[in-house]
Amino acid sequence: MDLVFLVDGTYTVGIATFNVIMAQIKDLVNEYEIGPDDVQVAVAVYGRELHDQFQLNDHLTKTELFAAIDGLSYPAGLTNTGNVLTETATTKFTPSAGRRENVPAITVLFADGTSSDLDGPAASLQAVSTVIALGFGGALVDTDVIATGPEYANRVYDASELSALFNFTADLLCEIGRTYCEGTHDHKTLDCYKALWEKSNCTEDGYSFPDNLTATEIANLDAMRTE
Repeated sequence: MDLVFLVDGTYTVGIATFNVIMAQIKDLVNEYEIGPDDVQVAVAVYGRELHDQFQLNDHLTKTELFAAIDGLSYPAGLTNTGNVLTETATTKFTPSAGRRENVPAITVLFADGTSSDLDGPAASLQAVSTVIALGFGGALVDTDVIATGPEYANRVYDASELSALFNFTADLLCEIGRTYCEGTHDHKTLDCYKALWEKSNCTEDGYSFPDNLTATEIANLDAMRTE
């Protein structure tokens, strides 16, 4: 996966909540192997535009990635979510920023505020990545507009419930990975499932397999999933 996190850094969020989000991002990506042949992660803090940030190909070990996340600052300020979505679409998913072909591209947005005229910017980001939109706090966040679909949107009304959003996101990342593997109808399909299950906690029941897998391969995958 190429995974981009957008974190609201505006004044309504507050430094305590901002720090909780950053810590939980680290917990979430800790489930994956990080590297140029595994999962790549970019993080950007935003307000009216993208502020403190790094690209997908900037930190390709878990140690480097976690240090970079710890180094991101909380800017406070105001929000222009539409501008942020457009900027993300044009700068985060390019080859120079580390975007790879033939792996899922995913944006995870954390938002405490709202903005007008989101349809066009949201469409531009949805064209280059699957967008998970997560709202928190008392402000009305247009998560259904920003997200790829309603099933990719969620919100909580209290920052103390942020862990629910991260559990929701973890499940979606597994589902996106499964869907990607199911759509890979060539010799790489088996390796795709192995990567999904060996390098993350995506081992729940309910997986269906493409027709090109043999009964032996499916049995081996089921055994791996339940180990």
